[in-house]
Amino acid sequence: MDYKQLMKDIKNNSISKVYLFYGEEFLLSQMLLKNLKKSFISPQYEQLNVTSFDGKTVTVDEIINACETLPFIESKRLVVVNNISVLHGTNSISSKDIDALCNYIGNLPPSSCLVFINKDIDKKRKLYKAILKYGEVVEYNKLSKIDLSRWITKRTHLRKKKIENNALNFFIESSDYLNRDSKMNLSDIENDIEKILAFSKDKAVIELNDIESSIQENTDTNIFKMLELLGKGSISQSLSLLDILIKNGEPPVKILFMIVRQIRLIYHSKLLMDAGYSTNDISKIMGERPFVVTKALNQVKLFSYEKLNAIYEYAAKIDIKMKSTQLDHKLALEMLLVIAN
Repeated sequence: MDYKQLMKDIKNNSISKVYLFYGEEFLLSQMLLKNLKKSFISPQYEQLNVTSFDGKTVTVDEIINACETLPFIESKRLVVVNNISVLHGTNSISSKDIDALCNYIGNLPPSSCLVFINKDIDKKRKLYKAILKYGEVVEYNKLSKIDLSRWITKRTHLRKKKIENNALNFFIESSDYLNRDSKMNLSDIENDIEKILAFSKDKAVIELNDIESSIQENTDTNIFKMLELLGKGSISQSLSLLDILIKNGEPPVKILFMIVRQIRLIYHSKLLMDAGYSTNDISKIMGERPFVVTKALNQVKLFSYEKLNAIYEYAAKIDIKMKSTQLDHKLALEMLLVIAN
């Protein structure tokens, strides 16, 4: 089950007696827990009817006793166990107690809802199989671009603001969230949204320039994203990133150097990949860290050899003119991006 199905079940008052929430998006787990709690516990009785345990120290007896405790006034109580070791990693609970917990899950009283929340799980574990048999397992991995757009839009609406589509798209593209290897999560997106909201102040509509002005990123990350946008044909957004770099005080000569370096990485990675080398082999041959090569390989499919050569040759001409004439450096870089597109 994914988190959207659970939200539908909560709305339809179809609540299971036991759940396992797992995945890398901690913020989603908290949102699911909050909505689940609201569905059957009133705020004034929350302290009496909600029990939370640290899974690293909790005992099976404590979990069972909490589930056996009758709710106060409400029809249900909520018992939450965070990061219990028996679902992943080294067991801190005896096999006898694990068996007892698995058997108990099959006989949970209707007055309790038991929720396990883990980042990582091992689907071979007894507890996982028991939860899957008697309840629901809900996975919350990274959002798709569509769901991320909805998430951001909802967050701005909650603050009584609207975000324009071009601003929304630029925000998503300029973040690193959708990158397969990115460690960025919804908490990071939430923090960036707060910065944008603060920057936009009393404005009712968040525009593209609000996003551009509020984003503060390092040169390497922006160069990588700039080329990725170019490969996808998003020339206007790549030009916007160039503006951000220059407004943040990055020297045009340094920007050009970084673009050339990334083009070389992509070109050499493409050659070696086409020759049948693995990522680790390419990393060793090029003397680059594996994650740098992985990022370059992610862009390989966006550029043909002809386009990479054209960018490199034009960059070489610009480099000479920057050092020998009064050429407008910003305009020269913009021309490079246009040609690269």
